[in-house]
Amino acid sequence: MTGRLLIAVVCLACWTSLAMADVSDPESSDVDQSSGSMPATAADSAGPLSVGIQGRYRLGRWTAVRLAWDRMTVSGGGAANDSWTLQTPDADGVPVRYRVADATQPHWGYVIPTGEAAPLDLFVNDETTPSATTRFPYLGAPAKEPSLVPESMPWVVAIGDPLDVDTIGANELLNREAQLAVCSIQDANDLPDRSLGWSGVDLLMINASGVEVLTQLSESQQNAIVQWVRTEGGNLFLCLGERSKDIIKAAPWLNRLLPQALVDADNVTLNPAALETFTNSQSPLDAFDGIRIPGGDGFALITGRTSRRVAARMAVEYFPGFGHVTVIAADLDNSMFQQWPDRLDLIKRLMPQILDDSTSETNNNQVAGFSDLAGQTRSTLDQFSVKRSFGFSVLSLILMGLILLIGPIDYLVINRLVGRPLLGWVTMPLVAILFSVVLVYQARQVPPANSANTDRDPDSSTSASGVDVGNTNSGEAWNHLEITDIDLATRSGRGMSWSVLYSHDGGIFDIDVNASDALKQTTPDIGRFLCRPWGQAGREFGGIQIESDTGLPPYTNQIRIASSPPDDSVSRPMRSELESVGIAPRSSKSFGAGYTFDIATDDEPITVRRRKGSDLLQGDLANPLPVDLLDGMLVYRNWAYRLPTRLPAGGRIERLDELRQENFRWHLTRQKTLESNSDAQPWDGSDFGNLPRVTEMLMFHDVVGGSRYTGLTHGPLGQLDASRWLVDDRCVLIARLADSMTDVSWTPAMTSATKTNKSDSVPEPQRGISMVRVVIPVQSQ
Repeated sequence: MTGRLLIAVVCLACWTSLAMADVSDPESSDVDQSSGSMPATAADSAGPLSVGIQGRYRLGRWTAVRLAWDRMTVSGGGAANDSWTLQTPDADGVPVRYRVADATQPHWGYVIPTGEAAPLDLFVNDETTPSATTRFPYLGAPAKEPSLVPESMPWVVAIGDPLDVDTIGANELLNREAQLAVCSIQDANDLPDRSLGWSGVDLLMINASGVEVLTQLSESQQNAIVQWVRTEGGNLFLCLGERSKDIIKAAPWLNRLLPQALVDADNVTLNPAALETFTNSQSPLDAFDGIRIPGGDGFALITGRTSRRVAARMAVEYFPGFGHVTVIAADLDNSMFQQWPDRLDLIKRLMPQILDDSTSETNNNQVAGFSDLAGQTRSTLDQFSVKRSFGFSVLSLILMGLILLIGPIDYLVINRLVGRPLLGWVTMPLVAILFSVVLVYQARQVPPANSANTDRDPDSSTSASGVDVGNTNSGEAWNHLEITDIDLATRSGRGMSWSVLYSHDGGIFDIDVNASDALKQTTPDIGRFLCRPWGQAGREFGGIQIESDTGLPPYTNQIRIASSPPDDSVSRPMRSELESVGIAPRSSKSFGAGYTFDIATDDEPITVRRRKGSDLLQGDLANPLPVDLLDGMLVYRNWAYRLPTRLPAGGRIERLDELRQENFRWHLTRQKTLESNSDAQPWDGSDFGNLPRVTEMLMFHDVVGGSRYTGLTHGPLGQLDASRWLVDDRCVLIARLADSMTDVSWTPAMTSATKTNKSDSVPEPQRGISMVRVVIPVQSQ
């Protein structure tokens, strides 16, 4: 018995050593095991592959890759008509080939990095070996060199003077670097030609020092900035002082983001007293020239006077679409403001949501290991009733039972009772085979009767849509989350779809996400619809970085770009799908889609009226969408008006003041009042069974106090937070849709031997929720 046990232990040790040998430690090696290339550094910016904006990038976001076609450095390529593919691994460690079909622009590609220092390969003309190989930069010092930018660090791009924001958080005595990643743009070629390349940037700053760079921007680069601000919720900080006319002339695309009255306004001499009061400054300023900001539009941040004692707005925040534009009527880059010691404090007060130098960190969730709402969302979407789950304690008992059977029990029965020691060489493999058969049998798919959709929130008005799996015998199941936003003022829209596909038998699938009939009824003008792999390594998602070979083949993210933009569009339409995606047996794959669109402008504009001097709405409200709205509410500032359970397409509510009202923050936190006490329901970061509740928090995280309430950050999916939309001149209509805005489909490209029949149709998601948010202008009576 001792000899057999010794042999088993030796075999286990050898197997463990071989398994560990396949895993490379990125902290202990600077060389890519697959390509032998060194990680990207500042010197690589002049190489054949230039990533991000001046080498900065974020995980899980679309990242621009600029190709320098040089036959001396890129073997087999260099011609303008050469085809090319970029390859980098996804969050599961499987290589993804991003193929861009765009004959008009051969110098830009877009990929999604999912891990620190992930390898990046360039394939030219479908060659089997890469023509160029590099790595994304490590997490170094984003404030001064190419680096990964963590989610907790704001990323600022400055066209012109960075206005000392690159010194925020720096301390020479403590040898501490700045707490912001700032890219000071001196060459227009550093900026991407698609809004995808801006998806990780938090703030764009423009002032008079950048006029020369502004004049160098191509039409595609200008359209990229406009779409990033207007459709994707970007933030723009604009200094329009004495040289305001030069800036507007150099950047005519600002007309799409600013009111026409501001673009046509003249300069005026302003009294600096309002700026000194706003910053509590003890250092006086001289009078200065700035643009005359007209009244009416936007939210005034600083109100002062001209040199002639006439009231004037000196800083205003505008809301073009889903983005924010902050305009200050001063050239903060001129010599007077450069010498003013409170200039940086002024900028930080104007942009507190971004330029916050607080270094406080939230703790990781101790149960799942994530620190962000995206991690909890991933865990919630990855729960399937058709998949049998076994806890670690059960697996431990199984291993202990196997050791007992082939050890003490085998010795007592075979040696003592039977008296045939050599018989143990037969019983030991039989026990192992028996255990394997039992475990394989227990890992079978759960019968359809047990596949119940339990994703319901009895306290939530936005309960999940979706029923049980329509075809559980197919071996696949999926969960789905979708949020669509529409701005009636700019007639623009955007959406995000996140799906998780589970395959019991495994296989290779072609995955596609397209516009559904509901979205096509809403708009025929869909600009961008990009399917993409979802997730990333790191503590935000609770994922680990995988560098070893997963055994799954590479798959392709095919991106197609139209040759010319449609009328009245700022960019050319883009489409993409995932081809030949491998899914291992008893595992799942996350994928998503982002889409933008414009809605018709022929309809009569829809507005909501506000009672003067109060936060109460009045008048009527019509359903602005051609689809039914379920469990809706109209939110204005911190008041929520409960709509009927179903508001049909074309339906109308005659009087808003007759609807039941409630505190919106109390609704989100499930706060209840009993006698003189009121208690809010605490947030449970380990609750993975309530998709509607998680979706609500994704949409309005800052309303409930942000990380102070949830204990989690909101970084990778932070663009979904609509808390900043709840201002005086707009309200938000929130509702659940009976039919999703997207159609998700997958086609088995190669199935396992145990699977012979293909699914005729895609089943309903086990957990699915489709939300819509409509931003409606508010007019005061």
